[in-house]
Amino acid sequence: SFKGYRKIENLDAYTGLRALHAEANGFTVLEGLSELRQLRALYLKSNLIAKIEGLDTLQNLVTLDLSENSITKLEGLSSLPNLSTLNVSKNSLKNVDSIRHVEDCKALTSVDLSNNCISTICRDDGDDDGNRGGEDDENANANTNTNDIIDLLSKCHGVTALNLAGNPVSNNEISHFRKKLIVALKSLNYLDRPVFDQER
Repeated sequence: SFKGYRKIENLDAYTGLRALHAEANGFTVLEGLSELRQLRALYLKSNLIAKIEGLDTLQNLVTLDLSENSITKLEGLSSLPNLSTLNVSKNSLKNVDSIRHVEDCKALTSVDLSNNCISTICRDDGDDDGNRGGEDDENANANTNTNDIIDLLSKCHGVTALNLAGNPVSNNEISHFRKKLIVALKSLNYLDRPVFDQER
């Protein structure tokens, strides 16, 4: 249920805090956290946050939950050397470029990108006059960008658990996507569901 706080503030005295639960508020900006240098887990599910920022001083952060917000791009996380678990499910991530920052987050082992709109098909949402490319154009774009997303995720060598369920990219948009990604990212033990030896 909505708790009603609209701003993260007055936390400077809690320098030893290890975990902060601030779910279901009205936060729009990540702020007021710079003094929480011992923080290991930050839970901000179900807020109104659109941009990942202001986390640079949280060098001990291990777990970050930003699910059910309004984030359109992954950014501002590569300065967190211990961040191993990231949940950004149910946001507004739409394409490969919006998640490209994951390859810069070297400590990640578990990433939840489920229920976004991540697709390999480039769509011009502003073209409403009937001049959109046909199905052949979409297929060509999908083929061009398929390798992009597999190449990107294959660089996340430490990731053992990845959830992409509920995105077009994992919902038959790419032929044999699951198999291709399991082969490319050999560390995976979980891709939307457990990975079995016979799938490798």
